[in-house]
Amino acid sequence: MNTVQEEEEEMAVVQRALTSDSPRNNDTALSALQLDVLYIVILSCSALSLVGCLYIIRHHYVSSRLHSGVSMVQKMVLVLSVLDAGLSFPKLFGNPLTAEVVVVTASCNAQAFALHLFGLLSVLWNAAIAHCFYRKIVCRDSEARLKSRFKLYVLLALVPAISSSVALYAANVFGNATFYCWIESRSKQFWTFYLFVLLAILYVSFILCVTHNRISRDFRDAHLDAQESSALITSKLRIYIAVFIVLWTPSAVFRCKYSIAVVVA
Repeated sequence: MNTVQEEEEEMAVVQRALTSDSPRNNDTALSALQLDVLYIVILSCSALSLVGCLYIIRHHYVSSRLHSGVSMVQKMVLVLSVLDAGLSFPKLFGNPLTAEVVVVTASCNAQAFALHLFGLLSVLWNAAIAHCFYRKIVCRDSEARLKSRFKLYVLLALVPAISSSVALYAANVFGNATFYCWIESRSKQFWTFYLFVLLAILYVSFILCVTHNRISRDFRDAHLDAQESSALITSKLRIYIAVFIVLWTPSAVFRCKYSIAVVVA
């Protein structure tokens, strides 16, 4: 009885893989060589990202030992580095599934869960960094007041990320995403992940615009020393926010266009 049930489950997985809008069925336009090149690029970028994150984490650890405590800016950047490291590390293992193995394994589920969890956490944390930047520049919050919101930022990022990841695992939507295991359906990828990316990009872009106008106005009215001090304090946050927009916008726009095309079709 159990054998028959297992066979039926395997056939259901195969049927879903053949009829769904999974990346595996949409990458046929790419040759095997092109897929291999993309895979090498992904591995290289993930490795470099992981090394960079570990360097930042070590730098902040050394800095905190040499100085008394860390600033809110340093704490926000440190957390982002940890999250990005958590996003890069699982990609180094490639795709646990093969052309012969279509049934989702435990290692595939673990990789997909980690990628979705840390990916969504990273997106939400970038939005939190933007809000912290806004409170510092526009609202003129003190360092103590900024630090008082740190736990709230952590909570607002953790709750939706964990809830979404658990729900997707329970719904059994993880599977072959070409280069690694993640959400198998591209339309589900958009509604459960890239929608949050688009909303975060819009929010972060708005914050950058508002804070840029405020900084420009303050620079016109401030002395040179004050300008240099302000620029030094805010430069790190502005860079991280801008990098988030540049890196995530192309993929988010592509997923949005794909989802619209699927709905229209």
